[in-house]
Amino acid sequence: MDENKKSSKKSIIIILAVIIIALLVGGFIFLQSSQKPRNVFIKAIDSVIGNTSIEKDAKTINSTVSLSVNANLKDETYKNYVDYINKTKLTANLQMDYEQEKGLLKLTADYDNDKILDGKISYKNGEDIIYGYVEEIFDKYFALGLNTDTKEFLSSIFKESKDALKNTANIEKGSKIAKETVKKYLKDEYFSKEKAEIEIDGEKINATKNILAFTPEQFKTFSTSVASDLRNNQEFINCFNEEDREKVKKELEEFENDMKDPDQTANEKDSVKFNIYTTGFNGKAVKYEAIMNSNNVETTVSASKLKDDSYDIVVNESNSEIAKANINITEVDKNKKNITIKVSNDDFGEATINLEVSIVFNEKIEDVDTSNNVKVEELTQEQMTKIQQNLYSSKLGKLIATIMGAQNISE
Repeated sequence: MDENKKSSKKSIIIILAVIIIALLVGGFIFLQSSQKPRNVFIKAIDSVIGNTSIEKDAKTINSTVSLSVNANLKDETYKNYVDYINKTKLTANLQMDYEQEKGLLKLTADYDNDKILDGKISYKNGEDIIYGYVEEIFDKYFALGLNTDTKEFLSSIFKESKDALKNTANIEKGSKIAKETVKKYLKDEYFSKEKAEIEIDGEKINATKNILAFTPEQFKTFSTSVASDLRNNQEFINCFNEEDREKVKKELEEFENDMKDPDQTANEKDSVKFNIYTTGFNGKAVKYEAIMNSNNVETTVSASKLKDDSYDIVVNESNSEIAKANINITEVDKNKKNITIKVSNDDFGEATINLEVSIVFNEKIEDVDTSNNVKVEELTQEQMTKIQQNLYSSKLGKLIATIMGAQNISE
């Protein structure tokens, strides 16, 4: 009996050992497969294309963009202007109701943390007037009459915006079809990999360089195959608005013909190459490169992911750096993102662009009481004089006068 127990126990241990070894071997094979150069690129394509998330049935939109710049230019000619720009922050808030076809645009400007402009433009479909208001300049809304063409144009903006949102499903579907088509024609022979040492954040890193490279003939074959496949894929063509479908097919056909044109044959030394550098056991992508050789000139665009999740973008031409940028996108909440872009160039200097972007769907837009208004063509001489005086004495008017004075001095 004891012998049977020992035998049974031994069998269980052997079975467990076989299962563990099988899992390890299977895991190793899966890992090796997932880290093949082609699979690395497929993963990158999948993560970028066809993963949009947009409110398809939105009835309203409330979007705000704030812009500020901090520039340090090497050309002293524009120094005075740059100083003013560096102290200015512009904000635009656009609210649209697609159902009622009414909109509100609010524009503000701050200079040295002090508000110098606060304006509104309001419009509602069916009205023959668009209303505008500027704080400090006039205590009434300006009422500007609209002609038929302008009314039709404004109405088309609401319609096209609404249709674009409703067409999101088709856009997503078309993107996925295009993605799968591109993947289908990426042959194994285009891919290779090698070990490489790269520098990110001042630190040298051992990485795997996954390469996607085309000769001119290979790129022509790949491009025409993708274009032809999409042109003959009615499911893809149907993703576009009915009035645009023939135009899309024609453009794809023209692209094919251009690529096949003998006069467009590239130099044999010309090439297109893409590199993705990966590190670690799970093949984490840390750097991307696009390299184009044309007419004996090599242009490289690279993007490296830094420790703070920002990206360094570098453009080189013939091994000389011609431009550099850093892009950092911070998600404040589900509706708001802060974007910081730092650019530099040896000839230009450097600049930091700060963007605050927020988009909210399906919230009631502001109601604006425009009853206190005056038609522009009915402004009295007294009112026009008052507007002019208010403009000159306003913070905005004083700043404009200061800038114009500085311009006269510099001349």
